[in-house]
Amino acid sequence: MELNLIEEVKLLLDSIERFKAELFSFSEKRKGFLAASNHIDTAIEESEEAVKRVIDLVEKTIGILNETLSALGNGNINLAERNVLESVNLLLLVVSQLEFQDIIAQRLLKVKGFLADIEKNVLRIADLVGVEEAGGRENSELEWKREISQSGVDEIIDSMRKEDEG
Repeated sequence: MELNLIEEVKLLLDSIERFKAELFSFSEKRKGFLAASNHIDTAIEESEEAVKRVIDLVEKTIGILNETLSALGNGNINLAERNVLESVNLLLLVVSQLEFQDIIAQRLLKVKGFLADIEKNVLRIADLVGVEEAGGRENSELEWKREISQSGVDEIIDSMRKEDEG
């Protein structure tokens, strides 16, 4: 009986040590929450700025193209040619703004990775104390339903470039 009790105490002490190690690991990640929050804030600001810039550039290009149509109707080929060149340059700026969205996606992927690490820590702690996941992962409100990978972003950018070249 005494031997069983000693073994159980040893198991309990081992569990306590593992729990303390997991808590320490989790508490070290607190700095990451601030970094993740900053990444999200920056991504939102950059995305808003890029979208506003794209809208402005597209509106300006539409105006120039309308002017070009009028110039062509009046036989003013020189003005039409200048407008077409300016429109091409504006559309290249639009493409560069859209490529900037790739950087934003990378920021968000970093945040996602950090949150996945935190989730693993929380699940290990829950496992150590014997807490079961309620409802399983498929019911998690925090799980992203659709994920985009870096290769997905690259494919979108490549297809846009091909359309511009074609």
